[in-house]
Amino acid sequence: MAEAIEEIASPRDTYGFASGGVYCFWRVDSRQVLYIGRAVDLPERFAQHNGLRGTALGSKRELIGKHFEEEDVLGFSALVRSPASQTPVARHLHQVEADFGAAKESDWEDLTKPPKTENEREIAAAEGTAIRSYQLAYDALPPWNRISGEVSAWGAAMRRPDSTGDLMTGAVDSLLQARRSFRELASDPTATQFETVLHLARSYTAVASILANKQLSDWQILEALDQLEDHDSVITRERIRESRYVVGPSSLSVDPSIPQAELRAAWSDGRSLPQWPSPPPLR
Repeated sequence: MAEAIEEIASPRDTYGFASGGVYCFWRVDSRQVLYIGRAVDLPERFAQHNGLRGTALGSKRELIGKHFEEEDVLGFSALVRSPASQTPVARHLHQVEADFGAAKESDWEDLTKPPKTENEREIAAAEGTAIRSYQLAYDALPPWNRISGEVSAWGAAMRRPDSTGDLMTGAVDSLLQARRSFRELASDPTATQFETVLHLARSYTAVASILANKQLSDWQILEALDQLEDHDSVITRERIRESRYVVGPSSLSVDPSIPQAELRAAWSDGRSLPQWPSPPPLR
């Protein structure tokens, strides 16, 4: 698993996704969120939590060990970002130096000193919103969390939980989720390419939904896919359509019956999208 995350979310290259994001450990049988965290280097942080690198200090190594005394599997998922949003972590900077030559210390000064970069602030805000959503739903922190995350103005305005927990544990199925698991994507470059283009549509739709104060739906993501215009994305989009990549459930999904199946099938067949209910407000 650590190798798979490194393959598709490494700070050392631009393949797949950026290394920074929000992640979640969860119980597979009940889809219970256990821990929500953030990292600028997801592969490194995953390895630390699982005793593959570093010390136990600040990690969930002990809790993970106790979990595996009673369970055979532990769920892990992550909210990832485009490689264009790569955070300047040490491994990234070292790789840049290896590729292009050593840099003067002053070249990295603005990237390594406080305050945090905009990318890091966005990741922190996403983590804080996810934790606040859980608190609103259960009046408590996730079992393995000790403190709340950083709360942005958006997170502070939340008055009811959103679907972050259900999405990250696969309790529901949505095109916001990758159709393949970390391991599957690491061994399937075609699926990874499909996911990078889907990521464009997801990102565009997420911003539009927030601005319009509407919950996001598969219908909006598919509509956004059809609006992609750059040459490479158009070619990949048509390959996604012909392969029917989006029709079935994601690898996360707990329920193989997908209410949106006809919607996804219509898009894959090149038919007009069926009528879809107007999305409810986010706030």
